[in-house]
Amino acid sequence: MKIINFLFWAIFSKIYSQFIKFRIFKKINTKYPYTLFSIPKNHIFVGYYDFNPIDEQDNYLLCNKVDENNKCTVGFFEINSKNIQFKSIQKTECWSWQLGARLKWSTKYQKSFYFNYFSKEKKIFQTIRYSINEKKFHYFENCFFDINYNEDKKLFLNFNRLENFRPGYGHKIKIDKQNYLNNPEDDGIFIQDINQKQNKVKLLISIYEIAELENSSKKKIQHYFNHLSFNPTGNKFLFFDCWTEDKKRRTKIFISNLNGNYYYIEDLEIASHYLWLSDTEILIYCKPVNKTVGFYIYNINLKTLALQSFMQKNDGHPHLLKKNRVLIDTYANRLSFRKLYFYNTEKKKKLLIGEFFTSKKFITGEMKCDLHPRISNTNRLISLDLGKENFRETIILINKNY
Repeated sequence: MKIINFLFWAIFSKIYSQFIKFRIFKKINTKYPYTLFSIPKNHIFVGYYDFNPIDEQDNYLLCNKVDENNKCTVGFFEINSKNIQFKSIQKTECWSWQLGARLKWSTKYQKSFYFNYFSKEKKIFQTIRYSINEKKFHYFENCFFDINYNEDKKLFLNFNRLENFRPGYGHKIKIDKQNYLNNPEDDGIFIQDINQKQNKVKLLISIYEIAELENSSKKKIQHYFNHLSFNPTGNKFLFFDCWTEDKKRRTKIFISNLNGNYYYIEDLEIASHYLWLSDTEILIYCKPVNKTVGFYIYNINLKTLALQSFMQKNDGHPHLLKKNRVLIDTYANRLSFRKLYFYNTEKKKKLLIGEFFTSKKFITGEMKCDLHPRISNTNRLISLDLGKENFRETIILINKNY
């Protein structure tokens, strides 16, 4: 009997390994035309799914290039060029595997984009706006997490604290002397004017006051903030309060105005990825108390959660295609493939875009590489980050349904 079992599992393993090799060989399974952007022995990736890396005319793709020594350079590719090459702009130490250098196109200044930077000379964190046409750098104090549509205000947090509690999201270079064992009153979410001479900075919401919302038995638990995100017009923003309890990561989602008047979305046992559908509606992957897990639409005015039962039950990263059309990926399945779907929230339908293989190196941990789908402003191009055998690469799909 033991010999039979041994032979069975030996044959099964052989067949399975061959099947996997075949699947890996076809690591991009889609009917959509696509272009790969990669550089040998370098990681090429965009970063988080909340910023669109493609300019308004679909000419440029912003990317982070990280070499074998983990040195990051920000730059771009000319999408329509016959000779696709990475145009290096600036090295930066303010980057992470999940957020990159927060590459964000300007909607106010033509062919310009923002990214985070650390000045060794001044020993300060900075936001840089770079003009491709003028080849000029514009410097502003402090890094940013998000910039509003009018580009007159930015939100930021302590990226060192974020990296301490959530490796892969913050900055490794440290200049602060914060005690991460405490919930400080002078640290938290900051708002700053942009393009004004004084660049006024204001501590909008402290970590201490948010931690105090928990009951007394939890006051010694260290909290940190993540995912600051303006709504489309920029008069409100959401943020995550995060902490670890009983070896599990906990999250509360807060909504705030620009004066720091906030409230949290109540009765969520689990809260994860989000998407502003409009100024008053947010798509959230969550589990309300005594309800099923899935994607819900939260109405800010009514403070209601509506389950989108036609959407996937597993988590993913949503990005808005156009009104009532949402792009969402999935986490890797047992064969290490991630799927990508279009969802029509009005007609309650979904469409499979493709399946994309992820190397085991990029499935979990600090270097994990989710697809992080993003669609261009024209709705014509879709960008994804892929984790191949040893290095990342970025892919652009041509959307046939736009």
